[in-house]
Amino acid sequence: MKLPLLRYAAIGLSTAGLGLGVAAAHSVNLDTTGPGSLNRVRIDQSGSVRVDHRNNVAVNNDVNQVAVSGDARVSGNTVGGDAVSGDAVNLSDLSTVISISGFDCGCDLLGGSGGDHDVTIDTTGPDSDNRVRITTATRVRVNLRNTVAVTNEVDQVAVSGDAVVTHNTSAGAADSGAALNDSDATTDVSLTAGSAAVCGCAAANTGDGDHDVTIGTTGPNSNNQVTIDSSSQLSLTSSNDVAVSNDVDQVAVSGDAQVSGNTVGGDAASGDAENSSSLETTISL
Repeated sequence: MKLPLLRYAAIGLSTAGLGLGVAAAHSVNLDTTGPGSLNRVRIDQSGSVRVDHRNNVAVNNDVNQVAVSGDARVSGNTVGGDAVSGDAVNLSDLSTVISISGFDCGCDLLGGSGGDHDVTIDTTGPDSDNRVRITTATRVRVNLRNTVAVTNEVDQVAVSGDAVVTHNTSAGAADSGAALNDSDATTDVSLTAGSAAVCGCAAANTGDGDHDVTIGTTGPNSNNQVTIDSSSQLSLTSSNDVAVSNDVDQVAVSGDAQVSGNTVGGDAASGDAENSSSLETTISL
């Protein structure tokens, strides 16, 4: 009379998240089982990683500057001195630096391999049914999106006042001051997305472990089956949207220098009107 002996070993491992580490080593030994035994070993191992990495940055720099120098007037004097209008100066310095480092999943995120599996079935009786199945599945999905919008707007107005020397017996000089606008804007955007090669390394290597299956000394009419399934899947989406807008409006007006209606007139000198703008935009993806 045959006494059926059933031995069933199942190891299941399923993890999800970032610190998976599914590269465990499994060792299963089935030895000296009687005739008509049913010996099955099944190892299921799966890993899943989904990363959604989004950075939204919006920078708006708005500078409005107005510089007005007052009027200088010398009028109705026997001896008139100089009329000097002061300088009107606007200085603007803008610096925007944005640095974004993306996600780096790393080759060891999923353990780096499917682990080592060592299965041994030995010395089973006749008509035994010996089955070994190892299934390893890995899925990595990474979605990287960086959206950066930088707006620099500078409005500057510099007006030097009028210098007027009029209706004097002896007149001095009329000097209108300088009107100067100086703007310096620097924008530096650096984006470093997640490494597709590294994430792909994690997906490709997981499930690539060492499988050692040995079925030896089985009786007549035994059914021996070994199935090993390994699959990897990688989905990587990287999207960078960068918009930079620089708008600089500058107006520099030097005031009037007027010497008129004097018995002895001095010099009339109008100041310089100058606009200086320096824009630098650097984008590194």
